[in-house]
Amino acid sequence: MYVMLLKEDCVRTLIFSKKISPLQLIEEGLEEARIQYYRLMARYYIHEKMHMEIAKAYKVIYDTLKDNSSIEERLLLKKVAFENYVLYLLLSPFSHEKTNLLSITHKLYRKELELNPLLDELVQSFLTNEIIPLHSVELFHRVGGYEPFRKDIMDESELHFKQLQRGIIHHNLKVVELYYTRITIKRLAELSSIPTSLVEEEIS
Repeated sequence: MYVMLLKEDCVRTLIFSKKISPLQLIEEGLEEARIQYYRLMARYYIHEKMHMEIAKAYKVIYDTLKDNSSIEERLLLKKVAFENYVLYLLLSPFSHEKTNLLSITHKLYRKELELNPLLDELVQSFLTNEIIPLHSVELFHRVGGYEPFRKDIMDESELHFKQLQRGIIHHNLKVVELYYTRITIKRLAELSSIPTSLVEEEIS
């Protein structure tokens, strides 16, 4: 799979991945194999821009590292896996599955989120019916150090940032819809804390 991914042969990567049953990887003693499998699948999903699947892959990696003391020394991978899980979940399109996973994350990963105030803030913001201020420059500086947004290691970094912006815009538009049945684009932009041009682009 690794060689296929290097060649960007995603069709064969997918075919090969289907020969491996995720259920088999749950067995005790296969923790390293499970981590390697999901790291490769995450790379495949990144190439295919499947953000929800990327998030799920990193969640498995994090949970495996968290629940197995024998590989507890891999602290950096564990830290990055959790960050990527949350961030790619936020990048995924709006869905009930996304909302449910955010709620589960907020409840079950309190310790991890408390150690990462920005992720905690973003998760809580997406779970509320309140406007999330969109200040693009400030937001870029705040998330720029995380792997999905690092230009030095991620070719899709700019795309990921735009997806985060779109996620915030969609959230804000849904919040506004709760309170208004008719509204001008200008007023919608003001209430959503979004430039008029971006509102027009998203609702067109």
